[in-house]
Amino acid sequence: MHLSSIVKKLTAVFMLWLVYATAVNANNSIESVRIWPAPENTRIVFDLSNKPDFKYFSLKSPQRLVIDFKNSTNNAELMSAIKADRRVQKIRTSRSKEKGTTRLVLELAEDYRVSVFPLAPAGQYSDRLVIDLYDKNSQPIATYDNSKGKRDIVIAIVAGHGGEDPGSIGASGTYEKHVTLKIAQKLAHLINKKQGLKAVMIRSGDYYVLKFRGSK
Repeated sequence: MHLSSIVKKLTAVFMLWLVYATAVNANNSIESVRIWPAPENTRIVFDLSNKPDFKYFSLKSPQRLVIDFKNSTNNAELMSAIKADRRVQKIRTSRSKEKGTTRLVLELAEDYRVSVFPLAPAGQYSDRLVIDLYDKNSQPIATYDNSKGKRDIVIAIVAGHGGEDPGSIGASGTYEKHVTLKIAQKLAHLINKKQGLKAVMIRSGDYYVLKFRGSK
């Protein structure tokens, strides 16, 4: 047997062993990623096969958020999740020094306040890791001129659910979050037709409202 044939066979055996060892050591996998942009924040959700064992840190110049998933493999199409989000420019993998660790890097447009936390399985969702990016200099919803002693009565309208929270799902696949948003939009239109009244939509798109501004 030629030496080249022996080398090829040994290489093939080693590659098969490497694939097997990786599969055995990894007890978790990143199945998908979802991104929900909102006016003042963006939520990134990683869907996992099991509870995540993770750590994260930030890097500057350029601004990046790095997440290490221990004993995990990545099966997600990372870039396909990015829509027209102004905060997350790219999601990519990177090499970690820790064996069996999958490192994901979020390239960000600027420096944001970051919240990272796991979520247990619920309803149609498996284990998840959630990342919330908050604008540091958020603006109030609206301001009103009261210099003349008169102003509209402001009515806040909250459309329930949104983003990764679909609410109830009908037999034909209708999401409650879409129904509540349409009802809220129609209600706002009716209110704004009345003199002295002004409707403010707390949720105006398909995203989850994390909290009301001004709440503690």
